[in-house]
Amino acid sequence: MTHDLARTPVKNLDLNLLTVFDAMMRERNVLRAGQVIGLSPSAVSHALSRLRSLLNDELFVRTAVGMVPTARAVEMGPLVRDALASVERAIGSPVFRPETSVRQFCIAATDYITAVVVPNFLRILTEQAPGIDVTILPAIRIDLTAQIDIGRIDIALGSFRDIPHRLRARLLFNERDVVLLATDHPLAG
Repeated sequence: MTHDLARTPVKNLDLNLLTVFDAMMRERNVLRAGQVIGLSPSAVSHALSRLRSLLNDELFVRTAVGMVPTARAVEMGPLVRDALASVERAIGSPVFRPETSVRQFCIAATDYITAVVVPNFLRILTEQAPGIDVTILPAIRIDLTAQIDIGRIDIALGSFRDIPHRLRARLLFNERDVVLLATDHPLAG
């Protein structure tokens, strides 16, 4: 069974109603659902009433064995769970704490960058993030953005043009090329 979203005022939907719905799908009991999400049974009942009115469906029917979901609720259940999981991933990213992280990072860098940047970087890393391990791969002439996209490397260090908008970039330092030669060299002056 499919439903016309134009008939359901999604723009007026309170995300908390879907949280209550999801808890009810898992618990099938108003008291336990409320305990899981930190609401009183009265608040759960009120939220279900609002959602029932919005969707024009009972969603859960009280029986001798507890609250049984309607066909519409059964259909909605996995979709609502996936939607809530997506929202949690979007806004609930964990904070990276270098001092306690035990993660491994893979960095692609040119030989020059490795010689200039990496020694100081590793010293700071040892002091501030002792549980982090770093693997450094040579930044050969492969598409480093593709390597980041597929997760083969976490960071690429080097000189880049046209960095895709989906990636973050930070200037580490400016450098200019200089040529040294004897004053009496034919190319001098």
